[in-house]
Amino acid sequence: MENKKPTYQFIQHDMSPESRARLIELAKLGALWVAGKTSLEDVERRFGQSKLIGPPDDDEKTYSFSNLDYGVHFNWNLKLENAKEHRSRTFEIRLEANVRVNIDRDNLKDALGLNRTKVGELIDGVRKETLDYYAYVPLPGRDPDLVHLNYRFPLPDNSEFDVYAGFDYKRLPEQVGSTVENTDNFRELKISRWYLTSTELKQRDDAKRQKYGDMNLCTGMPCPETGYWEAWGHGGPLDVELLKTGQMFPTARTSSQTLRASRNYAVDARYFWLCSEHQKEMAFERMAPLRRLQNG
Repeated sequence: MENKKPTYQFIQHDMSPESRARLIELAKLGALWVAGKTSLEDVERRFGQSKLIGPPDDDEKTYSFSNLDYGVHFNWNLKLENAKEHRSRTFEIRLEANVRVNIDRDNLKDALGLNRTKVGELIDGVRKETLDYYAYVPLPGRDPDLVHLNYRFPLPDNSEFDVYAGFDYKRLPEQVGSTVENTDNFRELKISRWYLTSTELKQRDDAKRQKYGDMNLCTGMPCPETGYWEAWGHGGPLDVELLKTGQMFPTARTSSQTLRASRNYAVDARYFWLCSEHQKEMAFERMAPLRRLQNG
């Protein structure tokens, strides 16, 4: 007698309107949380206590708001976030295999405040986007009915991280007219915070230094952007100042040698961009030797 292996087939059911609405509201909060615009406490006030997955004292924690229809996870790596490195926050929603729901991809994008990625588009006025919006690569072993869509959360030009999102949709072969280009059959989303590398931050700072250097910004003129600015006199750099947008560039303290020679405690200076207010370590590293010269 021939042995036949049993075959399994998921019987999908439609998600209820209430569960669908909950999914979208959680996705909105997830995007805001990854971008640092809301807290987990705010999420819990809305949807109840989360379930902590993993050791409570571990550097990486996962908070679950899952239900029977889908898994919802807030993944938080405090060690990476404190170091401002790599991917520190990720929010995920993944549908169970036996559940289906239609969510228009553009409506979901708009609800989460996202923009489609576009290759070549400027992100912060300096860096260029390299990620395609539409990612459909029918490779061996990959489900040919799946399509991945890429988005970016808009952030200020001086943000120290990027926030990217990916949606997974699946074509329904049994549905007439369903294609990977138009399917609304939502399956998964992931939103992540990626900190800029030191190379990317330097690229941005170098571009601003050149831009503002051409403006010949001097003592008594308004500061065009909040950040750390380097004051220069005739003999070279004098000091580093944290200045706010609209604040007037001040006079700069001179070195002890200049003070003894000219008795000028402060002089007019020309100002050059150094780095954003988030880059305190870089600013203090540059500031320390200048302050030693001032103090003799």
